[in-house]
Amino acid sequence: MSQDQPPAKRSRHESSESADSRKKSERYWFDDGNIILQAGEILYRVHGSMFARHSEVFKDMFSMPKPSGKQAGAEIIDECPVVVLTDTEDDIENVLSIFYEANK
Repeated sequence: MSQDQPPAKRSRHESSESADSRKKSERYWFDDGNIILQAGEILYRVHGSMFARHSEVFKDMFSMPKPSGKQAGAEIIDECPVVVLTDTEDDIENVLSIFYEANK
C-alpha cells in the first residue's frame, strides 16, 4: 500500500452470511422502513410504528433499548434491526396486507 492511498474501509453493511439465501419481499420492502422482519427466507422492511400501533407485543418489543452493532447477537441490515419471526411467510403476508392495504 502506498502512502498516497488511505487504507481501505470496511463496509458498513452488517449482515450474516445467511443473508445470501434470504430474499427481500417484492411487495413489503419499503425504503423508509425502520425494521426488518424475517419469516422463513423472506425479509420485510416495514415501519415499526405500524406494528406498535396495532400490537401490544410489538409495542413492548420496540420500547426496549436497542442493542448497537452486533451486541447480543443483533443483526443489522441497511441500518435496520432484524427481527426473526416464527410465523410462516404466508401468515406475515396476510398481516402486512391488513396493515398496508386497508388504507387504499
